[in-house]
Amino acid sequence: MSPVLEAVPGKDRVAARRTVKSAFPIVLATDGTTQSEQAVAIARLIGDRTKSRIKVLTVVDQFPMPWGLSDPAIAVAYERGLKAEALGNAERQVGRLGDKQWTIEIKAGDPAETIAATASDSDARLVMVGLGGHGGTSRVFGSETALRLARVSRTPVLAVEPHLTELPRRILVAMDFSEASIEAARLAIEIADISGSIVLAHVVPWKRSPFVPAEWIRTQEASVSAELSRVVGWLNRHSPSRIGQRILYGRPGHALLKYAEELDTDLIATGTHGRTAPRRQLGGQTVDKLIRGARCSVLVFPAAAAFRDAKADAAAGEQ
Repeated sequence: MSPVLEAVPGKDRVAARRTVKSAFPIVLATDGTTQSEQAVAIARLIGDRTKSRIKVLTVVDQFPMPWGLSDPAIAVAYERGLKAEALGNAERQVGRLGDKQWTIEIKAGDPAETIAATASDSDARLVMVGLGGHGGTSRVFGSETALRLARVSRTPVLAVEPHLTELPRRILVAMDFSEASIEAARLAIEIADISGSIVLAHVVPWKRSPFVPAEWIRTQEASVSAELSRVVGWLNRHSPSRIGQRILYGRPGHALLKYAEELDTDLIATGTHGRTAPRRQLGGQTVDKLIRGARCSVLVFPAAAAFRDAKADAAAGEQ
């Protein structure tokens, strides 16, 4: 295995992005229940840290039109009632945990699709949602929207774990040297506590074995270590955070979750792959495992967002 050297952005691009995008709009998706409360509270901290404009979004179910319904006004009235109730819940939650100056929008439709579309239309740099608890039922229910959103969103998604009470201090970044994983690291630095520490971890998808020549292992590890050092060096030039590196072995999702437990991580950040079907499936399996299994918050940076930022950088460079 050899790292993808061409995917690593230059230090000038990293510096430019941090300068131009120090403040950015955030879409905060909440259903007004307790599973969204920490997402609201952390959104306020991130907003203060990044000087962000925050838009609150609540999505209610569309009224299922029964076959043969003769009076569409019934559906309109039903949906209006749902929206009024959702607005009241969101206003109370934001009043307690957020900022009353935030704008609140209520829409009807599929939650994940509607949130993703709103974030895209708003040119948001980040979408925030609650992740749910650690219990079986609450975790499955709470993570479902986050999972579906991570699959369809072209905007980075931060799924906030309910016990996160401050900006993340201990961050683990899944680093595969793709544009998306490097952007995930950069965004994690922006939203982290200024005194936080970050570890970039590259997972080698095999285990050490006496049947594998030791010299070959050393060569591969040296190559990966060199690439990790390059990325750490670029990020360190523009970040007050302490940034370390680690090589892990085995299945990516399992290895990352195990190491996150060892570090007592507050946040796992990862990129996704989106250019080909096999890469989407592999990346999607790891993201699903992290969102379902992590005992911390998870930041997912989609390949589409990294590609969009790269195009913006290219356009800016031509001006």
